[in-house]
Amino acid sequence: ISIDDLAPRLFSFNSPFGKCDYCDGLGTLLEIDENLVIPDRSKSIMEGAIASWGEGRLKEDSWTYSVLTALSEKYKFDLNTPIKDLPDNVVDILLHGTKGEKIKVIYNREYSAGEFYHNFEGEVNSLKRRYMESNSDAIKAEIEQYMSDNPCPKCKGARLKPEVLAVTVGEKNISDFTKLSVREELDYIDGLQ
Repeated sequence: ISIDDLAPRLFSFNSPFGKCDYCDGLGTLLEIDENLVIPDRSKSIMEGAIASWGEGRLKEDSWTYSVLTALSEKYKFDLNTPIKDLPDNVVDILLHGTKGEKIKVIYNREYSAGEFYHNFEGEVNSLKRRYMESNSDAIKAEIEQYMSDNPCPKCKGARLKPEVLAVTVGEKNISDFTKLSVREELDYIDGLQ
């Protein structure tokens, strides 16, 4: 890799020259939190364990109920079993989908019925997609209740590009140095050769 000449703008997360391009210099990413999507694992799906589906909102004539019924038949689980008692692979499918595998969904409604082959995207992926696609502040606010700030996987919360973090004085980069107290910083500077 190459790095620009060292200049103050390179060491600032407010500058496009220095900020991490993955988190845009924020150090964190707002992401869907599985523990907020399923806050109470002692509940079953039908009791509202998946918070974004809501308690009692799974009507038997809904598309979501038809998909869940198809998933339960294919992967051999009961919609009335508490989440904590479901196999890990089933919980993973509920959260992250069938990863391209299509399931046969039989959909019966008063005015329409049919058999469909559907790739279930999972609730985490569905919330992410809806958040990114929506222009509605109300929908974004609703989805944000299932999100939390996590450290950026690229800069690990340091907010700067990896190339910038590779620049050290002594053995510390600028991010490590700024995490020290003022007294520790003075001792560190005094100890430099």
